[in-house]
Amino acid sequence: MITNEVALIGYGYWGEKLARVIEKSSCANLRWCCDISKPNLEAVKKLFPATNVTTQLYDILKDIFRDETARIIEWEEKRLDTKYKEAWEWALNFSDEERK
Repeated sequence: MITNEVALIGYGYWGEKLARVIEKSSCANLRWCCDISKPNLEAVKKLFPATNVTTQLYDILKDIFRDETARIIEWEEKRLDTKYKEAWEWALNFSDEERK
């Protein structure tokens, strides 16, 4: 069966209930929990030891999109190299007459 990895943002009143449902589910795995409260995150680690915890949403995004981010950066670098090359060639071919 396919397991979906879930990131739970906020472990307050409803977050605690959602975490339990996610963990009991056969098709979902609680991979991350994010909360600004350190005691809440300690409770998550105690109940769900395999779950990663953080106070920063960025940590979750970095983990989830690491492969996609690498592809986007590579594509963007190629695109910018092409743009700068074209601009540089244009500048080199720009005659003194056109500058006036």
